Amino acid sequence: MRRVALALLAACLSTVIIALLVHPMFVVSQSTDYNTRLNTIIEDVRKAELAGARPEEINGLLVQLDSVIALQDELRSTPAQEAEKRAQLTAQINSTLSTVDAQAIQLAGIASQRSQVEDMITYSSGVIGAVIGTVVYYYGILLWRKYRIKRILRVRIIPKVTA
Repeated sequence: MRRVALALLAACLSTVIIALLVHPMFVVSQSTDYNTRLNTIIEDVRKAELAGARPEEINGLLVQLDSVIALQDELRSTPAQEAEKRAQLTAQINSTLSTVDAQAIQLAGIASQRSQVEDMITYSSGVIGAVIGTVVYYYGILLWRKYRIKRILRVRIIPKVTA
């Protein structure tokens, strides 16, 4: 029984250590064309969603992407004579795209790690449940045998009287 408990403890500790050692790698996409860059960032947001990001986390990124699209529309409608405003809009678009891209990649890594940890917890709890079930079964059989032995020892042998 003690060996089983030590083995279970070792398995749980190794699972926790593996979960803590898993570190996602972050890579930033770089592209010069706005549409290509926007498509790449939308793909990064989609990857974050597929990795297991929560809807409220994705919603913040989508709001920022909507603001980028609105800024691009404003940039297209701004006349070429207003170079200062166009430069300001372009800088704002670039900074927002960089922020969204970095957040999407970071969110994908965090969500992937969170999903892995949740999977490990799920599988570990299955193992723990199996061990608990085995221990309960073992002690149930043990108690049943003790009861059976006590019952046998209490039996009185009465000779059959024949007339």
